[in-house]
Amino acid sequence: MNRSLAILLAAYLLIGLVYASSTPIFEASDEIWHYAVVREIVTNRRLPVQELDRETRWEQEGSQPPLYYLLGAALTWPIDIRDYESQAILNPFVKAGAPGATDNINLVAHPPGQSPRQGGTVLAVHLIRWLSLLMGAGAVYFTYRLARSVYPAREALALLAAAFVAFNPMILFINASVNNDNLLMLLSVATLWLLVEELRAEDDRPRWPRMALLAILIGLAMLTKVSGAVLAPTAGIALTLRAWKEGRWDLWWRRGLLLALTAAGMAGWWFWRNQTLYGEWLGIERMALIAGQRPAGFGLSDLISEWSSFWYSYWGVFGAFNLLAPDWFFALVGWLSALAGLGALVRLAWRLKARRWASWPVHVALLSYPLLSAIGLVRWSLLTSASQGRLLFGAAAVTALYAAVGLLFWVPRAWRKGATRLLALGFALIALSLPFLVIRPAYRPPEPIAALPDDAIPLAVRFGDSIQLVGYRLERPVVQAGAPLDFTLYWLSEQPIAQNYDLSLNGLGYRFENVAKLDTWPGGGLLPTSLWQPGRIYPDRYQLPTSALAQTPTLVQLSVQFSQDLLNNGRVLPVFDGEQLVNNLFLDVSDLVSAPEQMTRATTPLLAQWQAGAQLRDYELTLTNDGRALALDLTWTTTQPLSADYTIFVHLQNAQGQTLAQGDAPPREGFWPTSHWRVGEAVESWHRLPLPESEEDYRILLGLYDPRTLQRLSGSDAQGRALPDGAFVIPVEVERMRRDGAQAEKSP
Repeated sequence: MNRSLAILLAAYLLIGLVYASSTPIFEASDEIWHYAVVREIVTNRRLPVQELDRETRWEQEGSQPPLYYLLGAALTWPIDIRDYESQAILNPFVKAGAPGATDNINLVAHPPGQSPRQGGTVLAVHLIRWLSLLMGAGAVYFTYRLARSVYPAREALALLAAAFVAFNPMILFINASVNNDNLLMLLSVATLWLLVEELRAEDDRPRWPRMALLAILIGLAMLTKVSGAVLAPTAGIALTLRAWKEGRWDLWWRRGLLLALTAAGMAGWWFWRNQTLYGEWLGIERMALIAGQRPAGFGLSDLISEWSSFWYSYWGVFGAFNLLAPDWFFALVGWLSALAGLGALVRLAWRLKARRWASWPVHVALLSYPLLSAIGLVRWSLLTSASQGRLLFGAAAVTALYAAVGLLFWVPRAWRKGATRLLALGFALIALSLPFLVIRPAYRPPEPIAALPDDAIPLAVRFGDSIQLVGYRLERPVVQAGAPLDFTLYWLSEQPIAQNYDLSLNGLGYRFENVAKLDTWPGGGLLPTSLWQPGRIYPDRYQLPTSALAQTPTLVQLSVQFSQDLLNNGRVLPVFDGEQLVNNLFLDVSDLVSAPEQMTRATTPLLAQWQAGAQLRDYELTLTNDGRALALDLTWTTTQPLSADYTIFVHLQNAQGQTLAQGDAPPREGFWPTSHWRVGEAVESWHRLPLPESEEDYRILLGLYDPRTLQRLSGSDAQGRALPDGAFVIPVEVERMRRDGAQAEKSP
C-alpha cells in the first residue's frame, strides 16, 4: 500500500469516528430498525419474521437478508443489552423524513452522558458502527484498486476516486452507523474490481480461484441486501463481453455455471425462506407493505418530482432524514458534479473520435452496475417512499471513478497530482466540519442554568405536582405573519419525574385563531421530563412558524399545556397559578402584524383626534338585518405610539341627553390593544347598539377612556375645536334610514 493511500484511509477512519461519536445512537438513518434485527438475533437466537398484524421494533428492515446482522450479532453477543428499552424510548413527535426541521430532530430520548463507556446497548451499537467503518475503509481501498485496474497508469485519478468515496459526508454518515449498506458497499466494489481484473486479463486462460472468489462475493452480497443481487447480472454482462471478445463461449458456460451454482448455493436458502413465509422470492412486497405503500396511481412522473430528494440524500441528509447540510455545500457539489459530468462526456467524445475504444468492455460492464442499481431503486421507490440517493451507495465507487475522470480532464497533466491532493484535502475538511456545523448542535439539549435571567418575566405556574414554569422571555416582541414566534420558557422541577409528559404550545391570534402550533417534548424534543435534574432551571427556546395567512394585526397569546400521552387523548395536567387552579395558561408572546408594505394605512380625512395621538378616520353606520339595532364600524389610527390600553366608549342618546344604550369595547374586540398600534395603521372596531321602540332621532357619542381610572381622553374635531367631554357626535336619523331604505350612513 502506498503512502498516499494509507494517509487517505487513516483520515477516513478518523473523520468516520467523529461522525460516529457525533451522532447519538439510533439517530442515523434507519439505525434503530437495523439494530433491532441484530438484537432479535442476539436475544432470541432467530431471524425476524415479518407479520403484518404485529408491530415490531425492526419495522421493514426485518425483511433484509441476514449477513450484516449476523456479523453484528457475533460481535456483540457477549454484551448485556437488557437496557435496550431504556435506551430506545421513541420520541412521539419526531419529524423524521422532514429535511430542514428545526425541532424534534431526535428519534429517541438520550440520557445525559450517553457513551459507549457505559456498556450495554450503547456499547453494542458503537461496536457495530466501528465494524461498519472498517467495512467502509475496505470499500475506499477497493475503490482505489478498481481505479488502478481500469486506469493502471493514473495513480492520481485512483486516489481522487477513493477520496470521493471516503469524504462524501453522506457515505461517512452511513458508514458510521448500523446499516447493511456498509457491507454491500465493500462487497460490491470488491466484486467490480475482480470483474475488471478478469476483463483485462491478457490471455483467455480461466483463473478459477478468482472466479470462485467472485462467485462467493456475489453470494455474500445477495445475503447482505436484496439489491446485492444486481451484481449477478453485472457479472453476467462482464463475462459475456469477455466471451464475445475472445470467442470462447465454452468458457462462458463454465464460468457462468460456477457463478450461478455458487451464489445460489450460498443465498438460495434465504430466497426459499421468503417464498415459504411470504409467497415471494425477494420479500420486497412484504417489506413495502410494512414500510408504507405509495398511493394508487403513483407513477414515474410523480417520482421525477422527487429528484431533489435523491440528490440531497446522496450528499448530506443526516439524522432521521431531517438534517440538511448547508446550502453552500450542495451548491459546491452541484457545480463539481456538473463539471465532472461535462468533462467525462467531452473525454468520451474525444476518445471516440480518435477511435480509442479498446477498453470499452470494461466501461460497459462497470456502468451497467449503477444503471441496474438505479432501475432497481426506481422500482422500489415506486412501491414505497424511498427516494434516497444513498440507496445507490453500492455503486458509489463507479460514480466516484468517473467523476474523478471528468474533473481531471480539465486539469493539465502536470498539475493533476497537486489538484488531486487539493481536492482530497478540501473534501476531507468539509466532511470533518459538518458534524460540528450540523449534527452535534442538532442533538445538544438545553443546558440548565442557576437562576432566571434578569430580562425574563417571572411566573409561579405549576402543572400537576412536579412541573414548574418559573418564567418566560420574549425574543421578538413583534412578528410579521409567516415569521416565527420567538420565546423562551424556563422549566423547573423540585423532584424527579418518572414520566415523559407531552407539551402543547398553541399561538392564538385574532378571535383565537390558531396561528402557530407545536406538540413536543420540552427542549424541542431533546429534554423529556424524565431526564430533568431536580432543582435545575432549563431554558427552553422555541421558534414557532406562524401562518402567513393569519388575520392581522393581533396580539398573540400562547396557550401552554402538559398532557399524559397527548397523541392518544391522555389526561391534561391541571394548571395552578400560584396556589389557584386555573382553566388555561395564556402568555402574551408577540404582536402579529403584516409586513410594512402590506399594512393597511389610514387614508381617509381626519374626523377627530384625542390627546394621546389616537385619531378617528372613518365610520359606517347601518341598521342590522332585523332593524332592531345599529351597527357602527369605526376606523382608527394613531400619530404616535400610545402608552396605555384605552377602551372605546360608544353611547346612544336621545335628544334629552339620556343614554339609552352603550357598546363600550376595546378596539378590534380586544385583540389589538391601543398600546400595540403602529403609527399610520388603520385599526377597526365594531360596536352594536340596540334601538328603542320609538322612531325619534338619536345621536351617538364616542371617544376613548382609560379603563383603570374611567377618565376620558380630551379631544378635538378636524377643525381643532374641543370635543365636549371628549366625545365625537354622530347624528342618527332612524326614521329616515328606514323610510329611504338607506341601510348605511358613512362619514362625510
